[in-house]
Amino acid sequence: MAKDASVIRFLSRRPIDCAPAVLNSFIDIALEAGEVPLANLKRGVPMAEMLFFAIDEEKKAIGVGAVRYANAAYHRHLFEKAGVLEMYNPYSVESCWIAVKPDYRGKGVWKGLRKSRLDFLGNRPCHSIRRVENKLTGGHQEWSLAGQEFYSETSPHKLKLLVYNHDPVFDPDKRLVYS
Repeated sequence: MAKDASVIRFLSRRPIDCAPAVLNSFIDIALEAGEVPLANLKRGVPMAEMLFFAIDEEKKAIGVGAVRYANAAYHRHLFEKAGVLEMYNPYSVESCWIAVKPDYRGKGVWKGLRKSRLDFLGNRPCHSIRRVENKLTGGHQEWSLAGQEFYSETSPHKLKLLVYNHDPVFDPDKRLVYS
């Protein structure tokens, strides 16, 4: 059972700065959420731009999230599937692998991880793919639903595309300079 949530700390680390055991802990928590296959996590987590951890008083990870560089062709495809190809930004990063251990849900862990990611992103454009039926991710005032719900060849689930700091039509002159 979860203990006092007031002692939860939020940390960000580059994968290269994490010991193998820390990377494995991240993968285990993300895998437990059931969103991503193990092979994708083992391949992707070490290549993420930044990993985010919620740590309990015993210094154990209880929640995780990541920001990674998008696979350009695949993410362009997702914007196309959502019907908003004009919004696709090749400089956008993906927010992904957000998971909180069940005993810690409802304790502010997800909110703290979200704040950590948004603080890291600053004014950079970002996007995220979520399952439509996933109610655990809740509402996000910083994020906007882009386009329509869709199916992708890589998932049996209906998906939705969320964007943060994206223009309705990509402006290549902005590159990473967003206000």
